[in-house]
Amino acid sequence: MVYIDDLHIREQLHSDLHTYSLERNTWTKHVQLDEPGPISDHSASIVHFENQKRMIVFGGLTSINDQISQRSNQLWQWADTWTQIHAQGTQPEPRKG
Repeated sequence: MVYIDDLHIREQLHSDLHTYSLERNTWTKHVQLDEPGPISDHSASIVHFENQKRMIVFGGLTSINDQISQRSNQLWQWADTWTQIHAQGTQPEPRKG
């Protein structure tokens, strides 16, 4: 029998970040992260740039007053800290998924 847990049914906003180490087979939770704020349904890719691994996060659902409110077209980079990327040119429409 297959069960689908509640986490995968509802859209939930989270602001925590966990990284996994293949070498140590452990998870690390990064605490006290203010940016990019609680999001869900974003896309993420890992890239290797200038001898450093970085995660690029695009879009997703964001909140206003703790309520899921709008789709985003923000672009963020994680490389030990969060940095918002302000790209040039026409941006994609806000989206989730």
